[in-house]
Amino acid sequence: MRVQGQDDYCVEVQAMALRNYLHTRGMAMLLAIQIDQDHTEAPSVTTEEHTMRCDWASMEFQTYDYDGDRARGKLLAASSLHGQYVILPAKNAPGPAWCSDEEPADYPAFIYDTDASTGGPLTVEPSLANVGTDGSPGPHFWTRVYFQPQVLDRYLDEPRRYTVTASRITCLNVWGLSIGRSSDGLVEVDLYDLSRMPTPEWSHWKSHNVPPSGGQPDSGKRDRERLNRIASSPDTVRDLRTAVARANDAAQRHQNWPLWRPLAEPAATEWQTLHAPVVNDMSALLSPLLTLTKVLVDSLDEVRIKGALSTPPTDPSTRSLGLLQLYLTERGGTPDAVKPLRDLQRLRSKGGFAHYGGGAVQLEISTIAPGLHTPAEIFDYLCRNIIQALDTITETLTAATEAGP
Repeated sequence: MRVQGQDDYCVEVQAMALRNYLHTRGMAMLLAIQIDQDHTEAPSVTTEEHTMRCDWASMEFQTYDYDGDRARGKLLAASSLHGQYVILPAKNAPGPAWCSDEEPADYPAFIYDTDASTGGPLTVEPSLANVGTDGSPGPHFWTRVYFQPQVLDRYLDEPRRYTVTASRITCLNVWGLSIGRSSDGLVEVDLYDLSRMPTPEWSHWKSHNVPPSGGQPDSGKRDRERLNRIASSPDTVRDLRTAVARANDAAQRHQNWPLWRPLAEPAATEWQTLHAPVVNDMSALLSPLLTLTKVLVDSLDEVRIKGALSTPPTDPSTRSLGLLQLYLTERGGTPDAVKPLRDLQRLRSKGGFAHYGGGAVQLEISTIAPGLHTPAEIFDYLCRNIIQALDTITETLTAATEAGP
């Protein structure tokens, strides 16, 4: 279905998907049509009326003249189509599992804690019968169930279908799941949310289910959902995007143009779906670090930055980060203002984004992020350093703007 016009909105639906949905719900859809149109350039028309009726539609089409142009005493030709029709459900069509109201035949048992007396796991099935009120004996509405971070990997692999943030997974606005992250990196889901997850997803989540390992729960998730407070959860990628936007805004105020150019595809989608690595294979750093380099190094507006320098660089081959450092130095910035960005560039210049198994790149990583071993730790460390650098850039440009020419 598609409606276009100056004040119209557009709704597009795959026909069979809609009919399958109607079948699952045991419903039909009734659509009303009303189209009235003047034909100002047409001559007078003969009044006509045509009617169509059948099992699934009732339509009436008319042509006529009316006194719509009273200022000039002229009749206007017009036409109208009024009616309604029914979209019938598909016959014997399997509906998507997420919209089924049927009670599952079997529930998987999820670990939610450890029995202090036996050391064995305590489990619960995510059925509505087990989702009691807070304070009831045993598992209840807010009982948290924990999962290895690798549970997110399958969703991160399909960024066009799934959106993954620090607090939520969304599938094409069809279903969503509120999540949190404990202080030791586990993914946490409340039992009630787990009970409302599409049942075909349960087997994947059960395969990554673990007992709590002693980390602190996500306090932001608790405050938002239990106490109805405005609260955020730790989210390094969100903070990084915010820092980039602040630095660009400061540059815009300073000289009416941003430091980083708008992203083209596919970099724009990669930046929008950026997420910390969730597996422990060092190759998991490949995609996020390459995205950071595209966004923060390759997208610098070299031409404008170079043109804004009071003194041209002594080395004509100076590019991107070198030009940015000169630009900031002239405005009172520190000599190492872009060091974290240079670290990213160094990793790529080693030729190692495709060879994280060891060698020069592994040595470079150990130099840049000493004492850190997992991809998630390294990514977070690099991002935090970059955020600090971006905040310094913002402060430098803001101070230069306030100081004036």
